[in-house]
Amino acid sequence: IVMRPGGIISGAVRDESGRAIAGVKVTLNRNNVYEWDSSGDAGARHALSDAEGRFVFDRLSEGQYRVSAMARGFATVYRSGIKLVGAAHAEGNDLVLKEGGVVRGSVKTPEGEAVPEAWVQLNSSSSWGRARSNAAGEYQINNVGEGPYWVTATAPGFSRERKSKVFPVDGRIDFELRRDGYVWGRVLTGEAETPVRQFRVELQQETSRNGSTSWRRKSQVQVNDPEGKFKIYAPDGSYRLVVTAKGFIRKEIDNVALSVDADPEEMTVEVVPGGAVEGWVRDELGQAMPWIQVYYREGKDGRFRRAGNTEQDGYYYVDSLPNGSYEFVFDRRGRMPLGLHESVQVYGGDIARLDHQHQDPTMLVFRHVMPEEARNAPRWMRIRVTSLDGRPLSISTRRWTPDGGDNQLSATIDYHLNRGQSTMARELPPGDYEIEITAKGFDTIREQLSIRARDDLEFPVEMKRTESGSR
Repeated sequence: IVMRPGGIISGAVRDESGRAIAGVKVTLNRNNVYEWDSSGDAGARHALSDAEGRFVFDRLSEGQYRVSAMARGFATVYRSGIKLVGAAHAEGNDLVLKEGGVVRGSVKTPEGEAVPEAWVQLNSSSSWGRARSNAAGEYQINNVGEGPYWVTATAPGFSRERKSKVFPVDGRIDFELRRDGYVWGRVLTGEAETPVRQFRVELQQETSRNGSTSWRRKSQVQVNDPEGKFKIYAPDGSYRLVVTAKGFIRKEIDNVALSVDADPEEMTVEVVPGGAVEGWVRDELGQAMPWIQVYYREGKDGRFRRAGNTEQDGYYYVDSLPNGSYEFVFDRRGRMPLGLHESVQVYGGDIARLDHQHQDPTMLVFRHVMPEEARNAPRWMRIRVTSLDGRPLSISTRRWTPDGGDNQLSATIDYHLNRGQSTMARELPPGDYEIEITAKGFDTIREQLSIRARDDLEFPVEMKRTESGSR
């Protein structure tokens, strides 16, 4: 363990006349991490300004930081983008406090009914604040800085309302929140009809974009209830209700209608135990391989879903799978090829075992051979490696959906080679390959290679200009 001196951030807290202010609470966060959003869990540090208004934070690692000052009667102020390199001392981060203003308002329904216990949060370029509405729907935020403001009002059972770049009118910013519809019920196991205590409920709505349709999350709640009860709100409309719980198969219910005027009946959502797949990923010597990405899909026509990474000992576990046959893919980007397994049978409540042993692949290095005149060399080249055996070489996310990415396998992988440099292709498994190298204004290079395990190959690249000067 090598220890080194930490960096220092210092400054002073003053009022608009330049007079030092003592006893002001100064907070230090990593840049763009806000204390009121993290409840202090983001590693915030605090200090009080001394008699001369000075504050100091020491033993800091490299990075960007943010300091803020809060004092009664003044608007909260902050300074962002304070950069520390090595053991540098970032001085002069003074904070000037100005007398804070007051923003009041009301949170009501369009019919004029008060909405109590609504959170109203206000942000500006120099300060922030928040407050809760009282029984009459009134709120008041003190010590705010100059506008314009971004103000948001939220309350359970109501649609969120946000106002951007606004100024108070007669010192007030009022809100009208529209009531949401809701659906409620219980989640039970299908056979024993016992409550499921911990689960997640989502309401998804179908959307169309660029000619394709997908389901987007509209509302979500995490439930921990001994009786398995849930209640979830959303604006009027038709939704898909999705319930997920660890160890159970995902449950989807379509055409769930929500209306603010309806008094819905209690739903009973039955979930059944799912199967699971577990195993270890190791190299040829039996050593564990941590942080290997695990993907799976049902059958051969579905899309691959990301199931996390292997643990420190190479172990992985995927549960809540319906009965069926699955393909699994193991990948560590840039370090090893895809490992594909087919026809893993899964049954409800059972755990299937699937281990993966990574075979030591070849090392293929592309090196650009510079001609005598550098101007005759391309600035960069595209290298396309294609498996003639149809073996998948890469996995990419085509689009995202509420329940994961639409991941696609490909037997082709691309690299780029800069002028006069070399690049290493990802470690390729044994097999037959086609190499295609292209650059604008140069002849295309196309060759086929047969690669054996543990080969250490170098591929010299010498590009020649086309006679017409264009590709």
